[in-house]
Amino acid sequence: MGEQVGKSKIIELIVLGLWLMIAIILFLRVQSPTTYIPSGDKEINLPIDKSYSVKTITVVDANCYDITLIDNGSSQRIMAEFPINAVIDSKKKLIELFNDGTKPRVVLKEKKDGKWIIDAFITINGKEICVVEWMKENKLVYQ
Repeated sequence: MGEQVGKSKIIELIVLGLWLMIAIILFLRVQSPTTYIPSGDKEINLPIDKSYSVKTITVVDANCYDITLIDNGSSQRIMAEFPINAVIDSKKKLIELFNDGTKPRVVLKEKKDGKWIIDAFITINGKEICVVEWMKENKLVYQ
């Protein structure tokens, strides 16, 4: 009799554990993903082929950047990518480049799938360089 009580308790604990796992999985799947909407419901209309000074650049991953632009004293936050495919290892080197450089600026080329395609420039040792060309020279892009 004591053996059956022990087995039934074990089965109850297993079933309870499974229900708890299912509840956690459902909770995580139902949660809405956090998405960044820069200015509420309004779409940002920024002119293309205009040079913008950059307040901050956050390297999200090798091909995605969170950038705060400065335009006429106001700032706009955008998600951006380069017109190339960066290798995964480029993230650390890009962070170093952006930290070592001064006067970052970007030129917006087009908006595609919610991200801006950009050309980026940064001044290193008094000389402005194109970030995409620098990445190509340092073999940080897929050919």
